[in-house]
Amino acid sequence: MRLDDPNRFRFHPNREQEPTDVAVSPFDARAFQDEQTGENLIADTVPLVFEGGEHGFLPTDEFARQTIGLGAQIAIVGLFRSHYGKNRNVPIVRVGNISALPGEPVFTRYTGYISAYLVEARSISGLSGSPVFVLQNEAVMLANTLKSSAPQQHAALLGLMHGHFDVPNLNEDVVADEETPERSVHTGIGVVVPVHKILETARHPELIAMRQALVEQVRKDGADGSFVP
Repeated sequence: MRLDDPNRFRFHPNREQEPTDVAVSPFDARAFQDEQTGENLIADTVPLVFEGGEHGFLPTDEFARQTIGLGAQIAIVGLFRSHYGKNRNVPIVRVGNISALPGEPVFTRYTGYISAYLVEARSISGLSGSPVFVLQNEAVMLANTLKSSAPQQHAALLGLMHGHFDVPNLNEDVVADEETPERSVHTGIGVVVPVHKILETARHPELIAMRQALVEQVRKDGADGSFVP
């Protein structure tokens, strides 16, 4: 399986009118092969359940109202490009804070103007495409616990990393990614594509049709096919 096959990717269904940096590619974790040896490989994956109320990673209305704001803590989970490993790719976690909410479109070198969060993060070069989570702080968690015994959502997917602002000189800054880390020093401000853009892309009509076809095949094979595409 080649993940770089452009025909496998689906982009935001309205990307011409609403440019954004999101792409989705279906894949089978059991269908990988080592390109040098031909050995069959199994990808070690962790699924993120979007819609599940307090048990999912799509922000609930309550979570968004109480947590997603200026200064909120974030965590970025991704590959450390300087230590990616020879036998295993083990992700690292970097932390930071929301610096600006989506509003005035952010200009990026490769996508143009996009709707995005700005985040301040500790060393963010090389994390483009990584999931960005927003976390409740301890005070909010304590307050929610005291107010209610119902399950509370403690973390949600904020979006994904697009890139970071570089400063080639004191008079210019542009949004770059990890392909050109040596040409300048980044400002510590990163660009995060909002989670609703990911959800809208995942709901691309062609992807929905693929999932529905998979459900039908699962049913034919004897399973109940009860999951929702």
